[in-house]
Amino acid sequence: MKLTFYFIYNKNDVAERKEKEKKEFYFRSLFQTVIINQDGVAIKAINEDTEDELFFANQLSWQISYPFFAIALDDFQKKHHLTTKKWHDLLYNDFLYKEQDKTLLTALQAYNDKNYIAMCYIAIPLIENGLRNVLILCDQSVYEENKHNAFESISLSRILVDLNNYLTDDIIFHFRFVLNEKAGLNLRNILSHGLMSDKEFNERTSLTLLHTLMILKCLVNFDPQKNIN
Repeated sequence: MKLTFYFIYNKNDVAERKEKEKKEFYFRSLFQTVIINQDGVAIKAINEDTEDELFFANQLSWQISYPFFAIALDDFQKKHHLTTKKWHDLLYNDFLYKEQDKTLLTALQAYNDKNYIAMCYIAIPLIENGLRNVLILCDQSVYEENKHNAFESISLSRILVDLNNYLTDDIIFHFRFVLNEKAGLNLRNILSHGLMSDKEFNERTSLTLLHTLMILKCLVNFDPQKNIN
């Protein structure tokens, strides 16, 4: 879907805006940016000329683009009369979500019901496992040896590093920004560690995860005409 890719963040655009900002507001470079958690504890210092700086700067892009994506998606949904079942048919793929058919349907139903807590808790593990399966499509192993002389699943960070050889910089940047970068939204880690507050389970967070599910489907044999009709 064109809608899906139109709202993927462009890493170079973020970098160019950041450089322009540095020239216009030089005094800001005299102070270091630090990310503070809800307890007032510093959890990340943003150093200049690093990817962290880009992830942090992209939070503004996310806040600006969200309402436009929401409007575009609402128009798309009304135009094609998308029920939860039709959304499921659009986004489901046997390889991405093997034996997780009902789980995906439940996440989409939760989104349509505005049950954003359920949507977030279900969608994030689905997305991580979907990315793992995309890596399998690339004929790459999703296991690594551990200290017990056995094997375990690789981490999300490792998955995205390995996928960097197959996907565009913008798509990898988008996944990292949304899921597991402290300077970005870091939704996967915040939720997995039980650090997401009630107010963060909102429409904007859920819509961001829905968009990520849409991106995943676009990575594997997407046929919009077949699915919409």
